[in-house]
Amino acid sequence: MLKTVQSNWIQPFPQGRINAEQTAKCVGCNDHDIPAVVAAGLLHPLGHPSQSSIKYFATVVVQRLCADPNWLGKVTDAIYKRWRLKNKARSRKNKHGSQSKKHGSASPNDTPYDVHTDLPEA
Repeated sequence: MLKTVQSNWIQPFPQGRINAEQTAKCVGCNDHDIPAVVAAGLLHPLGHPSQSSIKYFATVVVQRLCADPNWLGKVTDAIYKRWRLKNKARSRKNKHGSQSKKHGSASPNDTPYDVHTDLPEA
């Protein structure tokens, strides 16, 4: 059963290189998680892409890595770590700076007009 499922994931990628979105489908994560996997040193793009360019990965390497449960565990840990750090930074920002607004709570500054000078006439 596992071989059948695994071969179904790989069939849509017959080319030699695949982009981050295709890599994410093969790995079983979201495409926005691939930079965390690359930053952790678990996956290396082909060539020497600049920071802002599209990254491509070797299909055969991704297929081989996806068959390794230990590697998949490391990928999962790298993604968890990324989100843990991101959420920690977000909570620090909310504590020390702008407080996040709760839905339905309006502050006195949320009115569409100046209360003291632009009062609607009755």
